[in-house]
Amino acid sequence: MKNTLYFLSAVALFAILAAVPASADTVNVTPGNMDGWFFSNTDNTGTNASGGLVSGPATPPIGTGSAQLVVGDATSSEILAQIFGSALSLNSITALSYQTYVTTSTPGSGDAPSLDFDLHTSLGAYDHRLVFDPGLLGTVVDGSWQDWNALTSDAWYFTSNSLSADCGIAGNYCTLSQALSFISTDTATDVLFKAGSGQPSFNGNVDDFVLNGTTFNFDVPEPFTLSLFGAGLAGMGAMRRRRKAKKA
Repeated sequence: MKNTLYFLSAVALFAILAAVPASADTVNVTPGNMDGWFFSNTDNTGTNASGGLVSGPATPPIGTGSAQLVVGDATSSEILAQIFGSALSLNSITALSYQTYVTTSTPGSGDAPSLDFDLHTSLGAYDHRLVFDPGLLGTVVDGSWQDWNALTSDAWYFTSNSLSADCGIAGNYCTLSQALSFISTDTATDVLFKAGSGQPSFNGNVDDFVLNGTTFNFDVPEPFTLSLFGAGLAGMGAMRRRRKAKKA
């Protein structure tokens, strides 16, 4: 019995260690610890959309889960966003990538979640968005995890041609470095993933977001890990009770 309890305790400890990020630069975003991330369906006029952290789909690139974005009509959208504690200089970005899994979409622009930065002027006023849209690359496929290198891919545009007609939503897409060369300030106050906004229906997921030296793992606690943890705690409790009984 004692050996069994020691084994359960060891298994529980292993489960705890396995759930800890391998690197201090990996952030596990879970329902119980969103780390500043939040879902919202109020980015467009409609609100027929939802989001959450779910298991899967298939085998996610990190962990056992991912962030799901679901949209029900063309006037609605769903975002997963984080507001920066201090403004981010986009020229300081050295690594920028993420992975998507598309279950349901309409081929073309928007058929995978986009990566957006809200831009502000030097005076702090909102000045539209800079958007990376994987759908513009023409290589999005359904039912498979795909890795997007947003740092170098030619799929960026400003949501307003007033910033630059050379990198606009009308069709002159560009790389991130080209886009930043067109504007006088590169200050972003937040980052977000967006699905919908023109798609009649969408169901897709995001995971493994890399921003400079930090990787964000959108995940859910693995049931097997939690059951092992619970078994270990029960085992350790039994050991304590047994020791107390012997002393008595």
